[in-house]
Amino acid sequence: SFGTASTPPYIEVEELDDGSNLEGIETDGSCPVTTCEIVVSTTESIVWTLVSQGDLYAVQDSTPVRNRQYLGGALGEVGLRIELRAEVEAIDVTDLQITVEGEDQSIDRLELYKAGESTPFALATVGGCGSDDVPPQTFCANMESRQLVVPEGDRVDVLVRPRMKSDNAGGVSGDTFSLKIDGTPVSDEATGRGAVRARGDESSNNLLANDEDTTAEGEVFIGTSTPGANADILGRENDSVMSKVTSITNANPDANGTAVPTGISPVGQFKIAAAAHSNSSNGMNDAVLDDVLFNVNATNVEINGSSIRIYNKSDSIVGVTCLPKDTDGNLLSGTVEGTFLAECTGLDSSPVDTEIDEGEDRTFVLEMDITNPNSSPSGEVSVLQVSLQRFDSIDRTVFGTDADQSHIKWIDKDFGISTSFTWIEYPETTVKSTSYQS
Repeated sequence: SFGTASTPPYIEVEELDDGSNLEGIETDGSCPVTTCEIVVSTTESIVWTLVSQGDLYAVQDSTPVRNRQYLGGALGEVGLRIELRAEVEAIDVTDLQITVEGEDQSIDRLELYKAGESTPFALATVGGCGSDDVPPQTFCANMESRQLVVPEGDRVDVLVRPRMKSDNAGGVSGDTFSLKIDGTPVSDEATGRGAVRARGDESSNNLLANDEDTTAEGEVFIGTSTPGANADILGRENDSVMSKVTSITNANPDANGTAVPTGISPVGQFKIAAAAHSNSSNGMNDAVLDDVLFNVNATNVEINGSSIRIYNKSDSIVGVTCLPKDTDGNLLSGTVEGTFLAECTGLDSSPVDTEIDEGEDRTFVLEMDITNPNSSPSGEVSVLQVSLQRFDSIDRTVFGTDADQSHIKWIDKDFGISTSFTWIEYPETTVKSTSYQS
């Protein structure tokens, strides 16, 4: 830069014809004296930083991943999403180590996909770790053939999907686990330590472990999108299952808006389907409905509370009585109306067939005796509708009527083992049967 404060002035100019000096210097529009005969305009020079390799940032992808029920013998949905970003140069990711928090015995391997692709570019296995110094229950993907190169200044999303063991290969129902990228700041090729290891694609230099200061110096950053301390990248909690409910849908043939019926009527009908699978150790695993709470909206509709029952639509003669309760769980008696719950429990040990074979479906009916289809003295509209709610969250670990409890309990069952679950992996939070109106 020019020495603008120097004495004598940082530039001197004289007339060519008589040798007289020009006085006063204007620098970038600033003239410190009355008249400036010399005008100087400057442009800042480019600052160059010389480095030996680029930087890699690995963070949790912003797309949400939900809790899953992973079916034995099948490839599961995405359990962890990792966003990789390369700076300064393209980065060749050579090693990814994914640790299982919880039980890992039902996981055969982890398949790695790039977003938008249907074929995995790498597999992470326990055997893939070789002699690497890794945490317990770690699956390793070694990628020395440029399977995962992140372009300079760009991002690549990596999707991790578990391939589960069937029960014939050692998979069990009820394992709870989540997938994690360990954020420990280490990258050691000699010992194999470091959950994410990479090299510069142009420099061919191995990236350094994050020294956790605020400067990027050719490092691997885990769990942070800017230079700073690493953090673990942790996916959501999941369960392994050997049978699985895939859908719950309205199976009532009546259309919405049908008049509220009178007398004993099958007002709530739900079809529940189970996934096809090959888990045949101790017999094929089936999904068995055991306990269920139906939400009933009976606005201006009177119902005989002792008449409510559930049955399998294929055998309407065999049914189980369900108890009407208010939304606080208190038992109701006599005539009921308004908003209430219908509690149907102990179905597994009842005469009703609530067992859903693999690859098949069953329709269950909630029946009730409607004694008055419109009890409004002023002729207001009456509404009757049955729905199933509060069944899709892994956090609801107890069946019951409380706000934080589940409205369903089902059993993953074969001839040897029965495992109970109080949630179903499903995109809908509420399934409604037909809405009757009069």
